[in-house]
Amino acid sequence: MSNSSALRRRTYAFCIMLGIAAVAVALLVASPGNRGAADEASSRSMTSKSGNIASAARGRVQANFAALPLAFEQNVGQSDPVVRYVARGNGYKLFLTSSEAIFRLHKRGEDSEVRDMIMNRRIGPSGVRSMLRRRAQQKSKELLATVRMSMLGANPAAQVNAGAPQSGKVNYFIGNDPSRWRSDVPLFGQVSYRNLYPGIDLAFRGNGKQLEFDYLVNPGANTGSIALGFQGAEQVATNAAGDLILTTAAGPVEMHRPIAYQEKDGMRQTVDVRFVASANRVTFAVGLYDRSRQLVIDPTVTYSTYFGGDTADYGLAIAVDASGNELIAGATDSDTIPGWKTATNGASFDVFVTKVNSAGVLQFTTEFGGSDDDFPGGIAVDSTGIYVSGTTDSSDFPVTPGAAQTTFVGGGPNGNNDAFAAKLTLTGSITWATFINGSDSTSGLAVAVDTSQNVYVVGETFAPDLGGVTGGVNPLPHGNALNLGSGSGDDDGYIVKVNSTGSAFDLVSYIGGSSGDLATGVALDGSGNIYVSGETVSIDLPVTAGVVQSKCGSDGTCNNTTANGPLDDAFVFAIAADLAGYNYGTYYGGSNVDDALAIAADSAGDAFITGLSQSSDFPTAGTPYQSTLAGAENAFAVELNPTGSAAIYGTYLGGSGTDLGVAIALDRSTPANIYVTGQTSSSDFPTVNPTQAALSGTTDAFVSVLSPIQKTALFSTYLGGGGDEDQLAGAIGLDSTEKIYVTGDTDSGNGSTAAFPTKAALDTTYGGGTCVSKATNVPCTDAFIVAYGPATVPDFVITASALSPASVNPGSNATSTVTVTALNAYSNTINLTCSVSGGGSPAPTCALSSASTTGSGTSSLTVTTTGTSGALFMPHKVFYGLWLPVAGMSLIGMRFGSARSRRKQFLGFLILGIVMAALFLLPACGGGSSGSGGGGGGCTGCTAAGSYTVTVTGTGTDTANTTRSTTTTLTVN
Repeated sequence: MSNSSALRRRTYAFCIMLGIAAVAVALLVASPGNRGAADEASSRSMTSKSGNIASAARGRVQANFAALPLAFEQNVGQSDPVVRYVARGNGYKLFLTSSEAIFRLHKRGEDSEVRDMIMNRRIGPSGVRSMLRRRAQQKSKELLATVRMSMLGANPAAQVNAGAPQSGKVNYFIGNDPSRWRSDVPLFGQVSYRNLYPGIDLAFRGNGKQLEFDYLVNPGANTGSIALGFQGAEQVATNAAGDLILTTAAGPVEMHRPIAYQEKDGMRQTVDVRFVASANRVTFAVGLYDRSRQLVIDPTVTYSTYFGGDTADYGLAIAVDASGNELIAGATDSDTIPGWKTATNGASFDVFVTKVNSAGVLQFTTEFGGSDDDFPGGIAVDSTGIYVSGTTDSSDFPVTPGAAQTTFVGGGPNGNNDAFAAKLTLTGSITWATFINGSDSTSGLAVAVDTSQNVYVVGETFAPDLGGVTGGVNPLPHGNALNLGSGSGDDDGYIVKVNSTGSAFDLVSYIGGSSGDLATGVALDGSGNIYVSGETVSIDLPVTAGVVQSKCGSDGTCNNTTANGPLDDAFVFAIAADLAGYNYGTYYGGSNVDDALAIAADSAGDAFITGLSQSSDFPTAGTPYQSTLAGAENAFAVELNPTGSAAIYGTYLGGSGTDLGVAIALDRSTPANIYVTGQTSSSDFPTVNPTQAALSGTTDAFVSVLSPIQKTALFSTYLGGGGDEDQLAGAIGLDSTEKIYVTGDTDSGNGSTAAFPTKAALDTTYGGGTCVSKATNVPCTDAFIVAYGPATVPDFVITASALSPASVNPGSNATSTVTVTALNAYSNTINLTCSVSGGGSPAPTCALSSASTTGSGTSSLTVTTTGTSGALFMPHKVFYGLWLPVAGMSLIGMRFGSARSRRKQFLGFLILGIVMAALFLLPACGGGSSGSGGGGGGCTGCTAAGSYTVTVTGTGTDTANTTRSTTTTLTVN
């Protein structure tokens, strides 16, 4: 007898016995009592898990909102007297007069020199050198357009009233003529023209950033009297969709095909309506409707984001006061209508400061600046006011009389920019404002305020006479001359102390060496010591003895060994509170580019910096969250001790793309937790309990909370839509309850990309359009603001090592170590479960060596697959055991009748069982190892080939039933 025949017989016999056993088990499981219990347990599990995840997400993300929606400002002198109300729409500014709606559009045809100065801190001093060499001095022109929509034949005495008052106010401080400044300008959601035509009212209102205007046709009124006339449009026509297109030099204005409706018994009934365009005159053709009831005709206006230009908004800095109110500083690009004799910002960038309370309600927006570009660089707040620093090339910037510097200088070979500092009241009015300037370009990149309301501004300057004097004011060591008096013409960092009234400089000092340097951040500790971060390619910074790094780069020459010249190093200087000198000064970096972009300090005098590193030997310290450079460029976070003699903590932060940290904040924990926001292009950026787990666009913002004392991250997430975030800058802050607030810029949702994620939004629509950058059309940006819940509440995180092996044949197993890490002293029991999904059927099974842990702990995960031997053979003890059901069946039959009849019954039951099993299972068992049945290699009963996701879930026994999970992947060949 051949071995193969014996194998087949054993296989058939095994299959028959397995079938009998399976039928018995199936009948047992299918019994009503057991099935009901299983279903109930499953239902409880699924309901609990779903609810817990939603609860956790709600607890983490508090609010999310982008730039402000369209609202109507009453004209109290901020615009031409003929204008009654002003609104900013999607790509245009709207002015409502008694008889016209005026759309002012523009398409920027140039880059902003001021914006370039803000970007300098991201490209570093070596990048500034290259940029200056290639900068084109000629600016291109802007495309401007004004479209006037007149209400033809309308009642010239129609009453114009605003309704739906908004909670916020707007303040305007444009130009240096205080008589034109305006405060507490009210905002409204609607402007109505009463009795514009007989029995017909007109109401303008905002829907996001879109403008809608409703004609309210009262019973018996004639819709044929409504007519619109357009001036300033090159062409007025309808398209195939019925939209009205107004073609202009700056891009088309679109009025979407109107809708019309009547209401009856709380239900809307649609009425047919369309535009009728003839030359520059437009009317409405309305279908049949009930003339005894009011009719509403509702067109919507947008400004095309495909063809035209638009306003750009940047969120550049954020501060949070003791009550949890957020102060956001940014730049907005807007304009005014022709004919206003006094110049305004003329389609340039202005600074805005927006205050949003802890409930997400707008309090006010203040816009200030001059006739050219103005950008903020930093914002701070205390109990007496709001402090802003920045950069301007406006000669009419609204400085106040008696300020330290009231005359614009600008105008040097390296740019036409001055820095500025300003203090606003807590309601957004200007208290004082001053230039900070010299005879060449100067930027203001950061601001801090002390307990006496003295203001510290740092930035970049090319001016040899900063502050209007040569030699500085009470300068720090080696701080009395640009580039240490070398005359190299490079930039230097600087620090200026402005007194509490803005009337004088108590300190003007350069910070730098004989080559390029710039200061990027400033902070104060609990004793009033001042900390400045920056970037340098100077080998001769005035560093002090005993510091953590006394030389530039890894070789003392800023690694000036290539044709590209020296490579940036970060620096930190600590200045004594009495300004007597430096407490310390140190370089920090490795053998490639390292730039510090922001700084914070705790009450004990530890300094914390973040930025970008391209050095594989960047000096990490303590127990770093990430010890190696993961891509070409990573963000970093570093903590220096109060003497600057050592790094207490230092870590990379990033993935395999490019990452940079642009802002840093600290909480009041001892020691402090570190909060970083920045930009990432890494698809594998490290996340911890994220609210957004994956990269959405080309680049996203990120928010990470690092705990040096717990040697881990408490929270880390992507933040963004399908476009790009934080192209210019970003900022992060905390309130007294340790809620996290983040601002930045986004072009997500620009028509070709997914929208920025919003929640509880003041505005849910992208307002961008097309801007010009380096002679290339790019989507304009919107500012965004995001608020998260505290990262310091008790929590836990689950991680799983990669399965080993990651790829197996059917019949093999793989293992992983699951680690539960308690965060913030989480001490509850965490119950662990695992599941397998994906691939084919049957799937692998999984098991955990430990089903729970209290606080931190580990568990071994085993993923089991079934192979050929497992599918066809059993150990002989088990094989013989499978005959037991047959014996049981014979015993059942033997209870009845005589011994002879019992033998016949036994034989009958046995034959019946074998036949039934053969009928069910012989087709599946046939063919041995050949065929195409489920399982690897065609093996019936084997684990199917494919990729499987193994999910490990931990559910805490805390009151919120906090749920966290992690995944790992197994490939079955």
